[in-house]
Amino acid sequence: MWKTLTDDQILAWNSAAQDSVLKNAFGDSYKITGHKLFVKINVNAKLFGGAEALVPADYTVPDIVNISNLESDPITHAITIDTNIDLPANCALVLKATRPMSPGKTNVKGNFRTIEVYPAPFVAGSHNITFVYTARFGALPVGKKIHVAAYTTDNTKHLKFRAGNELATKLK
Repeated sequence: MWKTLTDDQILAWNSAAQDSVLKNAFGDSYKITGHKLFVKINVNAKLFGGAEALVPADYTVPDIVNISNLESDPITHAITIDTNIDLPANCALVLKATRPMSPGKTNVKGNFRTIEVYPAPFVAGSHNITFVYTARFGALPVGKKIHVAAYTTDNTKHLKFRAGNELATKLK
């Protein structure tokens, strides 16, 4: 799609990219090119069912979300997470998880799947994710381990910001 943009549209993307500073998972700031900004916005727009953006617009950069606790309750079999973020308007939190895995498995990078997108208002605190997890992966087998991660996104342009961490817990 980039190749079909007009010269004025490409100039607008390049100009917007000069003003765009993003943060990686470690909190380091970096600049991107107009092409990368265009791709970043439009890939995420497709993921969330939004319209393709031919010209850039202002967007909100939400904080990086950290999951501070992931627990499996042995009595209720509920899975809960604790998060540190209150989302600003026009943002969302995307929650990803792995299917239940062997407790010894540690390299799970390619196994994450989106289980829920929470729009603002989403407030910091404890959240029960059992329903959304089991809707995606089925029953919770005792003795297996799950990994959970999250990132925030700007709903208006669907820019994705990686989570600061990922946690795992053994199902009880």
